[in-house]
Amino acid sequence: MFLNYLKVAFKNIFKFKLYSAINIIGWLVAWLLMEDWLNFFAFLTEVTLTPFIMEGSTPFVFTFITISARAIKAARQKPVMSFMHE
Repeated sequence: MFLNYLKVAFKNIFKFKLYSAINIIGWLVAWLLMEDWLNFFAFLTEVTLTPFIMEGSTPFVFTFITISARAIKAARQKPVMSFMHE
């Protein structure tokens, strides 16, 4: 199931190349601006890729959980119940 989810995600990335490129360029610009901004503080810290990876993977995780929960709920439900609501 997770492998199918990744296949669909990669197909969408290649299907929507412009949006994917804008997203990647936005991450790069944010990282460079944060690096420059953090250099002005007295205590220097480095910006790692971890916040960007966490920020990028969080929507995928929530989407995966939501779709999985709804699919499990639909699979466990009696077929007659779905006809009653249509």
